Amino acid sequence: MRKKPESKQIIITNAVVVLLFVAILVFVNIFYFNQLNSRLSTINDNYNRKLEALTQMSRIVRDRSLTMLNMHLSDDVWHIDEQYMHFHKLAPEFMALREQLANLSLNFDEQAELERSLALIRKTQPLQDDIVQRIYNGSDERILHDIMHKDMPMENRLWQSFDRLNQLVRNNTEQARQAANVEFKNSQSIIISVAVVLAIFISLLMFYSLRRIERIEYRLIDRTELLSWEATHDPLTNVWNRRFLEHRINQLVEAESAPEPQHVLIYIDLDNFKPINDTYGHFLGDNFLRAIARCAETCIRKNDTLARIGGDEFAVLLENCTPEKAGAIAECIRASINDCSIVHNEQTIQSEGCSIGIATFDESLEEVDDLLKQADNACYRAKRAGKNRISHAYDG
Repeated sequence: MRKKPESKQIIITNAVVVLLFVAILVFVNIFYFNQLNSRLSTINDNYNRKLEALTQMSRIVRDRSLTMLNMHLSDDVWHIDEQYMHFHKLAPEFMALREQLANLSLNFDEQAELERSLALIRKTQPLQDDIVQRIYNGSDERILHDIMHKDMPMENRLWQSFDRLNQLVRNNTEQARQAANVEFKNSQSIIISVAVVLAIFISLLMFYSLRRIERIEYRLIDRTELLSWEATHDPLTNVWNRRFLEHRINQLVEAESAPEPQHVLIYIDLDNFKPINDTYGHFLGDNFLRAIARCAETCIRKNDTLARIGGDEFAVLLENCTPEKAGAIAECIRASINDCSIVHNEQTIQSEGCSIGIATFDESLEEVDDLLKQADNACYRAKRAGKNRISHAYDG
């Protein structure tokens, strides 16, 4: 029997060992990547669910307070009855969200802050229930006093507690993401060290594997940035969306610390835009909206916020802007949009202008919707007055 050359056996053995090591190395790399991907997905999913639950709970708290105020300010018996039923329907929704949040594995500090929020709710709920019942029964005695001096201070503390809880969730989520990335990178360092010790000649393969993982990480980062961009921008015009605009207004309302800061909201509604869609189709209508956005951008300052908030509606948030300067910017926008046009099949499609409403922040502003409603109402007055003009909220 002819014996195989020893060198051949060594080569075969070494090849088998190397292939086995490569297989194990590849398996370990894929395993850790999947673990990281799964962990990050779990972290992001848990964060989104927590944030959604907290947002809805905070909305319900605000909604109950607004419903109570609407009942007190209303003279319409039917409206009061409708608001009364709406008020009592919010409690079960809040309890369901509370249970959902409790099942999301809250951290110790998140749980502690949630308990503080719930403790405040246990104080405000019976007070609000009593006030609402008195309003429903037709009693006006000390109602406004109880709302302003008893309920509202506790509601403000409750909203602050929800804000702190939101921030805790964000911070803890970011720490969990960083910990996952650190753990992953530590695992990779061990794998690289073992590879160098066991077989120097497979370092190129290791380098390739690491580069591949790096590319995947970059894709994950790019995807995260893309998701973040999509959450705050209008996909059609690439300007900010309504969610970001409301978030920015909330920030200004809550952080109003400078003496008499002046912020202005401009509400823009295109005039006679629907016939463009009906005549030329939505594809051209979309191109027209993009052109409108570009025209408006030429008039605003670098730090102003242009957002698309509806089908053919835009808004511009002017921070630290005097009413006079805001009026000049609004007129520039009106004129620019009025002159805006696009060419379709060698035919020029001309804009018919826009109606603009202007609303200014003041100390009574508590809700984003209040500011939007003021600007919208002013815009509506501009339309009724003949379109393609500007109306101020304080014009009456």
